[in-house]
Amino acid sequence: MDYDFEQTTFSKCLLAGLATGITIIPISLVYNFIYRHVTNFTISWIINVTLIIFASFIVCILAGLIYYFIVPYLKKSANIYTLLFIIITIVVIYLGFQIQRSDSALITKQFRGLYLGDVIITGLATAFIIPWLAKHKNAFF
Repeated sequence: MDYDFEQTTFSKCLLAGLATGITIIPISLVYNFIYRHVTNFTISWIINVTLIIFASFIVCILAGLIYYFIVPYLKKSANIYTLLFIIITIVVIYLGFQIQRSDSALITKQFRGLYLGDVIITGLATAFIIPWLAKHKNAFF
């Protein structure tokens, strides 16, 4: 189909966030499954499939909206956005390592490994994929 309209910056940023969320959900779920299988980490009521799916969508859509608000107002906006989300990812990793999940050191270590992987996957995807998709002319039609 041939469309006669051009997408707005807002729609591109929102779709970039949505597409990034759809992309990282299977990656995070595969990481979750493999990590739990390798480490025999069975506690699932904190980081589970539902949380991964909904949190990934919400975080990525919000990241797309943040990208939209940064683009028109700042020069070199993609670089600033990427740096911002790398810093946010580092802060979230640091805060996660402050959590004492259990009295058992093994359970706490396993939880932190699962948490670290999911945060890195989401953080890197939002930092690099969203700006690329939002700028790419043929990414969405």
